[in-house]
Amino acid sequence: GGKTAAAWLADAGDFKLFRPSEAHIAAVRQSLFDDVERVCATVRAVSVGILVAEEKGRKLVPRHELALSIQLAGDAFPRAELSPDEALAYLRREVLTLPPDVARGYVVATFEDRPLGFLNNLGSRANNLYPSEWRIRKL
Repeated sequence: GGKTAAAWLADAGDFKLFRPSEAHIAAVRQSLFDDVERVCATVRAVSVGILVAEEKGRKLVPRHELALSIQLAGDAFPRAELSPDEALAYLRREVLTLPPDVARGYVVATFEDRPLGFLNNLGSRANNLYPSEWRIRKL
C-alpha cells in the first residue's frame, strides 16, 4: 500500500508516509515528521499533512485532498477534462460517463486543466469520488 501511495506524490523523497488512523495514509514533510509524530502522540490531531489514500479492503483509494494538492504527481493518474456542464455535475456528485479513450480506474477530473477531484472510471460509467459533504445542492 505505502509504495503505491508514495508513487502518487511528486516529491516523494521529501515526504514520509504514516497512518493518522488505521485506514488512512498521510504524507508529511520529512523535516516536520518528528514534530508531527510527537504532537499526534500527545493530542488528537484533526488533520495532519496531505491525506494521500484510504485503504478499503485490499484496495488503496486516492483521497480527494491528494487531487487538490500541488504534490500530486502529474503522471500518477490519467486526467479527464470536463466541460462546464460536466464539471458542475461532478461538483453535484452526480455519476458521469467518460469518453471511451479514458483509461479505466482512478482518474483526476479536471476543468480548464485544474483538478477537481477523483473519479473511478468503470467504462460504462464513472463513480464520483467528490466528498458528499462538499457537493453543490442547488444552483
